[in-house]
Amino acid sequence: MSDGPNPTPGRSPLNQRFGRLITHARWSLWWEEAWPRLWLPLAIVLLFLTLSWLGLWLDASPLWRTVGLALFGVALVLSLWPLFRLRMPSRTRALDRLDRETGLSNGPARVLDDTLALGSTDPGTKALWALHRKRAEETIGRMRVGLPRPDMARRDRYALRAAGLLAVVTSAFVAGPEIGLRLAAAFDWRKIETASPSFRIDGWIDPPLYTRSPRS
Repeated sequence: MSDGPNPTPGRSPLNQRFGRLITHARWSLWWEEAWPRLWLPLAIVLLFLTLSWLGLWLDASPLWRTVGLALFGVALVLSLWPLFRLRMPSRTRALDRLDRETGLSNGPARVLDDTLALGSTDPGTKALWALHRKRAEETIGRMRVGLPRPDMARRDRYALRAAGLLAVVTSAFVAGPEIGLRLAAAFDWRKIETASPSFRIDGWIDPPLYTRSPRS
C-alpha cells in the first residue's frame, strides 16, 4: 500500500489528461468554425491592399479618399460580426469529437464523463459499470485530437482565396518601391496641389541684320 494520500478523482493523472483532451477538442472545433468566418474580412483587407498598390488613391480627391476608406472600414466591421457571435463549443460536442477520433463504437469519452444513474445499489450492475469504465479508461492513452478540418474546399469551390492572394502579390509587384507611398495615400486627406513648373524654356530667333543682337 502507498504511504501517501490517494489523489482525488479530479486531480488524478488520468482525469488531468482527459481534461486536456477535452479542452483541445473544444479549441479544435472552435477553429473549424472560426477559420471560414475569417476569410471574408481577410478578403476585404486583400482587396484594399490590391487597389491601393494599383494606385487607386493617387489621383483621388480627399473627399473620395475619405469615402473609399470609410466604405472599406464599414465592410470590415460588418464582416467581423459573425466571428464576434462565435461561441466556444460545448463539452458534449468535444466528447463526441473525441469519440469520433478514437473510432470506437462504444464511445469511451462519453463513458468517462458519465456516471451510473440506475442500478447503483445492485452489485452486478456496479461491477458491469466498473468494467465498462475501466475499458474506457484504457483508451485514454490512445486518444488523440486531430488537426482542425474547416473543409474550405467545400466552402470555396472556385478557389477564390488563391485568386485574392495572387492579386495582392501582383499588385505589390506593380507598386514596386512605391508600395508604402501608395498605401499611405489612402490616409492622406490633404488637398492635392498642382505643382508649378520647375523649368524654363528659352526661345531664340534670328535678329534683324541691322540690330546685330539676339532677342529672347
